[in-house]
Amino acid sequence: MGSFSVVAAVLIFLAAGSSALADGYGIDDAVKTSAGSDTGTVECSFDERCAVTFDSLKLKLDVSVSHNDPARARLNLSGDTLDCCFFENAVSKFTVDARLSLIRQRLFKGQRARGLLYLQNEYVGDLYLRFHFRGNHLDDDRINKYGNY
Repeated sequence: MGSFSVVAAVLIFLAAGSSALADGYGIDDAVKTSAGSDTGTVECSFDERCAVTFDSLKLKLDVSVSHNDPARARLNLSGDTLDCCFFENAVSKFTVDARLSLIRQRLFKGQRARGLLYLQNEYVGDLYLRFHFRGNHLDDDRINKYGNY
C-alpha cells in the first residue's frame, strides 16, 4: 500500500504540472508601417517574458503577463535604431488591457520622453494585438473596443 501511495502522489504531481503548462496565452500580432507590414502568432507562458519579433521591420516587442493578473499585459517595444520606436507620448513601455477584442497602439519614431520636455515624434504606423488565453476564462470576459463589459 505504501508504494501505491507514492505512485498516486507522483501521478497527481505530474497531472498538476501538465495542467499548469496548459495555462498560458497566445498573441496574434501585426504591424503596419510605411516601411511595410508583418504579422504572426506566438505562444507564451504566464510570468515569463515573451518575445514578439517583426524581423522584416527590425522591431521587437517583449510582452509579460502575470498569472495573478492576466488582464494586464506589459509591453516593451524596441527597434534597431536609437530613434525607433515608441508608443504614444514617447514611451517604450506600456500596459494594455489584454481582455480587449483588438488592441491598437500607434507607433512613433523620434526621441524618448524625458522629464517635462515636450516632444513631437513622427507617426510611423500601428501595432495590433489580440490575446488568446488557455486554461483561463478571460476569453469569455472579452470586452469590446470601447472598453465596455
